[in-house]
Amino acid sequence: MKTEETQGSWLRSGAYSLLEKGAGLIFGLGSLFLLTRILEEVDFGIWIAFSIISAFVEVGRAGLQQNGFVKYLSTAKDKKEEGEISTASFFNATSVTILSVVLIYLFAEGFELIFKNSEGLAFILRIYCVTTIVLIFFQQFNFTQQAKFKFEGIFWSNATYKGLFFFYVLYFFLSKGTPDLIQLAWFQVYAAIAAAAVSYFFARKYVLFSRSINWTWVKTLFDFGRFGFGTNMSTMLHKNLDKVMLAMLLGSTFLPIYEWAVRLTLIIEVPTFSIASVVYPKSSQAMKEDGKVGLKKLYEKSVGAIMAIILPFVLFIFLFAHPIILLLATEKYIAAVPVLRVTMLFGFFIPYAIMFGTVIDSMGKPKLNFLFTAAGFILNLFANYICITNFGVIGAAYGTLLSWCILVISGQIVLNNLLGIQWWKPFTHIIPFYRDAIQKILSYLNTNLLTKEKRI
Repeated sequence: MKTEETQGSWLRSGAYSLLEKGAGLIFGLGSLFLLTRILEEVDFGIWIAFSIISAFVEVGRAGLQQNGFVKYLSTAKDKKEEGEISTASFFNATSVTILSVVLIYLFAEGFELIFKNSEGLAFILRIYCVTTIVLIFFQQFNFTQQAKFKFEGIFWSNATYKGLFFFYVLYFFLSKGTPDLIQLAWFQVYAAIAAAAVSYFFARKYVLFSRSINWTWVKTLFDFGRFGFGTNMSTMLHKNLDKVMLAMLLGSTFLPIYEWAVRLTLIIEVPTFSIASVVYPKSSQAMKEDGKVGLKKLYEKSVGAIMAIILPFVLFIFLFAHPIILLLATEKYIAAVPVLRVTMLFGFFIPYAIMFGTVIDSMGKPKLNFLFTAAGFILNLFANYICITNFGVIGAAYGTLLSWCILVISGQIVLNNLLGIQWWKPFTHIIPFYRDAIQKILSYLNTNLLTKEKRI
C-alpha cells in the first residue's frame, strides 16, 4: 500500500512539474509568436536582451536559495528548525536581490553598450528592479512547496506569471495595437504580484518563519548556496553566452533569428527540468538511505526517461524545421531554420548535463558542480567567439554544441569514478519506459471501458 502511495505521489508531482514547465513553454512560445508580429525588429531585439539579463538575476538568486533551502527544509527535524531555515533562506535571497537591484540601477547604461543597437534597454531594466523584488516572495513560496513535495501551487503560480503576460500581449495583437517596451516591463511587475499571491495561497500552510535570524543557518545555506549561485550563473552564461556574444559581435538585431531556434529547443528542457526538480529532493533521500547504488539507479533511470520523452520531438523538429519556422516566425526569420537543426542536437547532451548537476548537489558536492560549470563557461566562451567570427549567426549554435559535447563527456568520466555510472546505461531504460507507458495507458483505458460497461 505504501509503495502504491509513493508511486502515486511521484506521478502527481511529476505531472504537475511537467505541466508547469509545459505551460511556461507554451506561454513563452506564444508570447514570442505574438511579439514577432507586433514589434519592430529593433524593439524585439531589445526585449530579448532585456529577457536575457532578467533571467540571469532570477536564476542566480534561485541558485543561491533553492537547492540548499529544499535540501535542508525537506529533512528538517521539527517545526522550529523549519522556521529557522526559512527565515535564513529569505534573508539570503533578500540580500542578494538588494545587491542585484543596486548593480542594475547603477550600470543599466552599461548594458546598452554591451548589447549593440539597444537604446532604451536601461530604462526598462530599472523598471525590472521592482519585478525582481516582488519575485523574492514568489520564489520563497514555490521552493517551500518543492521541499514539501507539493507541485500544484508551483504550476498555478508560474502559469499565472507567464500566462498573464501572454494574454496582455494577445490583447495588443487582437486589437492591432503596438505596445512600447515600457508598457511590457510594467505589466511584468503586475504579473509578478499576482503570481506571488497565487503561490502564497498554496504554500501558506507550509510557510513558517522564526522570530529571529539563526546566523548558523544563514551561513550554512549561504555556504551551500554560493556554489549553487555560481553553478546557476555559469549555467546561464553557458546557455546564453551564444546570444550575448551575438549581440556584442553582430548586434541585437540578430537576436530574434537565434532566439527562435533556442526557444524551440526549450522543448527538450521541459521534461529535463521537470524530472530534475522532482528527482532532486528524492536523490538526497536516496543518497541517505541507499547510498551510491541507489543514486546510480536513480540517475540512469531519470536520464533514460528524459531521453525517451524528448527523442521523438528532436527528430520531428529536425526533419520539419523549415515549415515550423515558417509557421511560427514567418518568412522574416527563415534564416533560423539551419540554426534550429543544429540547436536540436543539444537534446542528446542537455539531459546528461542537467542530471549531472542534480546528482552532484544531492551528494553534497556543490563546489564540484560549480567548478565544472565554470569550466564549461570558459570553454563555451572560446568556442563561441571562434565559431561566430567564422560562421556568423549559426556559429553560435556550432560553438555551443561543441562545448555541450565536451562538458558532458567530462561529466560522465566524473560520475563513472564517483558512482560507477556508465553513459550508455540510460539508453537501456528507453524501451522499458515506452513499454510501461503503453501498458499503463492500456490499463487506464480498459478500466474506464469496464466502468462504462457496468454503468450501462
